[in-house]
Amino acid sequence: MIPHVSIIPTLSIILTIISQVYANDPKCDCYIVSGPEPGYFQNYRFWDFRYMPPEPKLAKEYDFPPLGNDGDTIKHDGDAGPLLKTPVLLKDTKFANEWVVQSWSRGSSSLFPIRLVNSEQNVFITNDPLRKDATNLVMRTTRLEDHSSTAEIETQSRNILHCSIRVKLRLFGGDAILQPPISGKSTSGQDENECQEGGELVEPEVLASPPGGACAGIFTYYDTASESDIEILTSDPPNRIHYANQPDYDFAKDEMIPGASTVVDLPVQWTSWTTHRLDWFSKDSLWWVDGIMHDRKTYSVPYHPSMLVINLWSDGGNWTGNMAVGDCVYMGIEWIEIAYNATTDGADISDELPNRRHPNHFLNTANIANEFAREGDPEKLSDNSGESDGKEETAVPRECRVACRIDDVQHNGFPEVVWDYST
Repeated sequence: MIPHVSIIPTLSIILTIISQVYANDPKCDCYIVSGPEPGYFQNYRFWDFRYMPPEPKLAKEYDFPPLGNDGDTIKHDGDAGPLLKTPVLLKDTKFANEWVVQSWSRGSSSLFPIRLVNSEQNVFITNDPLRKDATNLVMRTTRLEDHSSTAEIETQSRNILHCSIRVKLRLFGGDAILQPPISGKSTSGQDENECQEGGELVEPEVLASPPGGACAGIFTYYDTASESDIEILTSDPPNRIHYANQPDYDFAKDEMIPGASTVVDLPVQWTSWTTHRLDWFSKDSLWWVDGIMHDRKTYSVPYHPSMLVINLWSDGGNWTGNMAVGDCVYMGIEWIEIAYNATTDGADISDELPNRRHPNHFLNTANIANEFAREGDPEKLSDNSGESDGKEETAVPRECRVACRIDDVQHNGFPEVVWDYST
């Protein structure tokens, strides 16, 4: 039998090749998403954190390809133990070529009493605490005596114009994970490594619930008046979630803006693995959990080119609440998936900024495919003039001859062809 350790580099190489073949498949001219108004996007990326090679050299070059069997990781010998001996900081991987781990800070104020300090040490790959054969991306926030140590990642691209982003995550507390220390000490000299008490880590059967006082966010961002949010507050019941298009508060009237935000009680808890999805269309924002849409808004839909942000933080304010000194909250992430358009695309098929005439980006692509299949006339796909004969669905850009879906596929991360008029 070939020793276990000798096959890991080969598996890593194979998975990387698979990622390049499927995630960047040249046959896919565009990507469509499920829903009442499926959109189509020119770009697609999938990062899977469920397997990190244990060798440091491989870890630095790893591309986070999608695993071929959704929900299962590579199977190891049961006696092999955890994959990683030390956590891997995300900033030291190729993921940092597309996302930036933040290190900025914000001072305290009357509205935000606790100083907030983002740390690169708070975003890392580590062993799944409940599965020896899996790893996760973990974001961490810790309440120290005079500040909160927090976590945030932002896309390098700030020119995303409409997207569909999905994150499979869970929130948890406790200290039963392999994690790096928080760098340095607080201004009071307090040791910042409060979450690890040393000694052998306990392997729990169930992860502890996170303490109250933290906020996990997934959102598009241009500025505070052009933003779509998914937010989870650990002070809430574990099935409650907040959706909003900003601004959601009228400071002049000192009241919430009607229609700007929604509080939803989900049928699942965010302490278990759930897939959270935000669709940013030109006229609508849609929010989903595990394939079920829970909210839809037309109010204040962002129209500026933006970046995508994922964070976990606390500042002691009215929104997050206040964590007790020494408390830690973790967000585990299995994978991140995005389909998107960008303002620098050579042939942008997204809805454009206001006052720009362009064929509607958000056509019902499934109906289009069925219509063309019935008529047997693929030439209709080349009509990109913007003129309409009363059937809006005929204005499909030439660039989208091959459409791939990213939902309802056999394995997450592997888009499947819906129609192909390339020949």
